[in-house]
Amino acid sequence: MKLTFICIFLFSVIGVSAQGLRFGDSEYFTFSAFGSPPTSLNEKNLNFGVDIELVSYAKYVRFGVNRFENLEGAYTDFIGSAGLNLTSGYFDKLRYYGGLRLGLIYRTNVYPTGGLECGVDVDLSKDLYIGIKAGYGYRSD
Repeated sequence: MKLTFICIFLFSVIGVSAQGLRFGDSEYFTFSAFGSPPTSLNEKNLNFGVDIELVSYAKYVRFGVNRFENLEGAYTDFIGSAGLNLTSGYFDKLRYYGGLRLGLIYRTNVYPTGGLECGVDVDLSKDLYIGIKAGYGYRSD
């Protein structure tokens, strides 16, 4: 339910864009680092991850690793994502994306995982983006 509201919020920004919605017209790589501050504070350990992504016109492909040692068995996941991109605004400053996630969780044994994701990125400068991403996943661990 939360994911539905988050996705509706993220994609509602499309409706207020004055420049229309279109597929991207460029190809580039991004590198991102992320974490979960509430989890890190509550569990008194750092929850962090990194992603590398190829944004290519109408599609994207991402691979990421997330690590959290404070859970039993030291949680590590390897997630791959693929989906569609849309842009809007002058000079394509806003990027909207959504797609599928598949991966493996290592926690004393290996377990499959999968789900959906969506997000919005804002281009702050030539080499700096900031964004928000929401995901919903099925974890079999």
